[in-house]
Amino acid sequence: MTAFSGADGRLTPDMIQSYTFPSARFGRRGLDEGHVWEFCRLAEREVVRLLNERTSLVDEVQWLRRRVLAGPGSGSGVRPDDAHVQAAAILSRSQQAADRYVADAQEYCRQLTDDARRLGDEILAEAKSRAALALEEAHGEAGRAAGRRGGPGGPGARRA
Repeated sequence: MTAFSGADGRLTPDMIQSYTFPSARFGRRGLDEGHVWEFCRLAEREVVRLLNERTSLVDEVQWLRRRVLAGPGSGSGVRPDDAHVQAAAILSRSQQAADRYVADAQEYCRQLTDDARRLGDEILAEAKSRAALALEEAHGEAGRAAGRRGGPGGPGARRA
């Protein structure tokens, strides 16, 4: 029965906490024994799998430690002090890469800001020229309208 395991066949703590065992059949008290035993077998398999993985990882860590701590004549090509030197070199290269990324990002932001400012200035200048043109047209229309009204036969002449 695999009702207890996840998609990858592994038992997770959430599954253990959320699982509810069905009650025993009519006439019996407690939980369904078959489900309980199946769950115990699944838990045992998972514990064995985890112990095997742990043992494998411990073996690998010990092997790596022996390789790093081995003397120069061991053929590993790595001396104990080399690990620190290599770590420092990696950190130095990482810091240089990070500094380059920050500088590139700052340059890109500066260019983006300059482009936005330039575009804003162009839009503002175009809006001002259109507003000035619209104002000139409005003044011209107003002048023509005033000329029509204030002429000899216009409405202004009747009042006088």
